[in-house]
Amino acid sequence: MALRCTKRNCKPAMIRRPPTIICYICGREYGTKSIAIHEPQCLKKWHNENNLLPKELRRSEPKKPEVRTITAKGFYDLDALNEAAWTSALSQLVPCNICGRTFLPDRLIVHQRSCCLPGGGHLWLEAASLIITGVRYQNQHFLDML
Repeated sequence: MALRCTKRNCKPAMIRRPPTIICYICGREYGTKSIAIHEPQCLKKWHNENNLLPKELRRSEPKKPEVRTITAKGFYDLDALNEAAWTSALSQLVPCNICGRTFLPDRLIVHQRSCCLPGGGHLWLEAASLIITGVRYQNQHFLDML
């Protein structure tokens, strides 16, 4: 932080961050000028990644939130716009059917490879041992996950 010194005192100068807008697709912050460049590219990337997912994990296209709140000076209320965009980005997350944590669909596939059951075991290890030994597992919750 920069210091502004006078003969009598030294006070830290407040450095103001430039205003940013949150992308409604990915949830990242961008400058007010670069968001217009980012959004079409982000949406194209979203479509490409969504088409690569299994059909059960594909989602509908995210819609840009309509925020019409205008301040007294005639500008959009960036806080309201960012809140709506952040909510939209969070709605893209998909819960894991094993542990309940939320992920982007492409990351969910990776997560489920190593996700633990509530008792501490791994789903794929439990399933493999059941198949090999032929033992029936009595926990209905576990059977629902298979």
